[in-house]
Amino acid sequence: MHKILLMVALAVSVGLLTGCQQNNVAEKIDVEGEVTLIDDEKQLLYIDGNPIMVENPEEFKVGQQVTAELIDTNPDKDWDPEQIVVENIEFNK
Repeated sequence: MHKILLMVALAVSVGLLTGCQQNNVAEKIDVEGEVTLIDDEKQLLYIDGNPIMVENPEEFKVGQQVTAELIDTNPDKDWDPEQIVVENIEFNK
């Protein structure tokens, strides 16, 4: 009886562990280009047409050259600004 309970507990534990694992794939991206659009309401900054979410869109101007260090937390999917983590943005001269 104890062996059966132990086997059931082990099977449940393995099932929970494998079911709770997440895909931890992330991809670092460096984007260099021109700020082409700023959406203050949605807090989106477009660099050469690619949107990223920023906390301070008012600090940017259309036409500025920038370099952004980004992490795409879901690189298997299409570009999604909600899945992009901004590590750093520098203004180019």
